[in-house]
Order: sequence, then C-alpha cells, then structure tokens
Amino acid sequence: MIISIRVPDEVYEAYGKMHKSPQVAMELQLARFKDVPSYERALIFSGDARKRMEVMFEKPIEDHMKFAEWVAGLKELKIADASLTLSEGVLKRVKAQADFRKQDFPSYLRERISSELENLL
Repeated sequence: MIISIRVPDEVYEAYGKMHKSPQVAMELQLARFKDVPSYERALIFSGDARKRMEVMFEKPIEDHMKFAEWVAGLKELKIADASLTLSEGVLKRVKAQADFRKQDFPSYLRERISSELENLL
C-alpha cells in the first residue's frame, strides 16, 4: 500500500542518514513497530545505552519479555529452590554501606549475604 505522510525536514534528513532512501528507512522502522500500538510507550536502547545494557545482560537484547524477567530477577536472591525478593530499602541500605566502605556493590552484597547466612545457620 502506498500512503502519503507529511514529516518535518529534520525527520526526513535523519532517516536519510540511516539509509540511502529515507522512504525505505521509514518503511523499515514502521514495519519494526507494527505490533506496538501508537498509544503505547516504548523504550528503545540504542548506541552506548544498548551496549551497556547488553554487557550487563551478557547477550544481545532481542526479547523484551526475557529482558524484563532478567531485570525483575536483579532484586531476587535465589538459593537452591528458595527465592527471596530484596526490597528497595534493603538494596539502598546495602548500597550505602558499600559506598561508605568504598567497595564494589555486587561484591559487597555477596559478602554480606554469605556472612549473614553463615551467622544464621
């Protein structure tokens, strides 16, 4: 189907930088988001932000649901078959303690959890 749309010059020029034909670039972009309703918010990681997220995710971010599950799991502690979701308050307190001691947060968190479990058991 052929349609006619009006776009500002700067938008047209931006798409022209993405592809030899701005029209083709726009078609590709529209096809990519065909399943996202126009009233829905969409979050796009591009450039350096995407690279940083993929380093943390340890693989390319291709599936938004898997990525959302991974993010949710960042607050969850799993030991054997048991899991516990850490509250925002607990994470903030441990982060403040790590900062105060000038230690890497993930390392400090592992150390504290291990120590507390040893003391508890």
